[in-house]
Amino acid sequence: PHANQWGEVNLTMLVAEYLIDNNVDNILIPTLAKKWEASEDAKTWTFYLNEGIKFNHGKDFNADDVVWNMKRWLDPEVGCPLTVTLSKFMTENDIEKVDDYTVKVHLNKPYAGLPVQMSGGTFAAHILPSDWPGAFIENPMGTGPFTMEEFRVGERALFKARDDYWQTSKDGQKLPYLDTIRWVDIGTDTAVNLAALKTGEVDHIGISPSSLPEIEGTDLVVAASDSAFAYVYKMRSDEAGAFNDVRLRQAIMAC
Repeated sequence: PHANQWGEVNLTMLVAEYLIDNNVDNILIPTLAKKWEASEDAKTWTFYLNEGIKFNHGKDFNADDVVWNMKRWLDPEVGCPLTVTLSKFMTENDIEKVDDYTVKVHLNKPYAGLPVQMSGGTFAAHILPSDWPGAFIENPMGTGPFTMEEFRVGERALFKARDDYWQTSKDGQKLPYLDTIRWVDIGTDTAVNLAALKTGEVDHIGISPSSLPEIEGTDLVVAASDSAFAYVYKMRSDEAGAFNDVRLRQAIMAC
């Protein structure tokens, strides 16, 4: 529950999944939870879980795991980034196991964003097994498509496909498609990254638009995608200070 940046999440999400995930259009999609619904006042949320899913150490996934994770997210001693938001709407006593595959959350005030908080978009909402002993590097447990076979700080991480992964592709093909994934830590120097790509040391890197001229004329393929990533600047207009002046707020927005 301490994941808070994309680098580590790109690794952990191969092993552990979310109740809900986000597609390329930033739309919430069912994952471990096959559906969810809210009461008319948006204070009671019910999550219906997929059945027949196993964690990579053999344990069946069920409502006990979801309740256990939610309570950890709310525990201030754990230090989860979700605690700040979720604690405004609920306590651990508001999480109800209805049956083995149904969990109900009773909020103290309406909140339409609860599914977003429990999705992959928040990074920290991975679902771990309720018997998880701690320390993810030593105990990389989850329902995801890969197992982590090796992790060397500053060097590499190696992942191997699970034979018993629960999801299939839209056309019924077995997932995951790749047998292994190898992440290599070669630092952040653009020149070093490009050199590794050109020599075949790595198959894929992320680059900025300014680096595009350096790969022109090569057989390398550029894959571009839209992103919902944004920097948010919050201006406190409800207290004394410069941002009380609407002209200043408008000027910053114009920039």
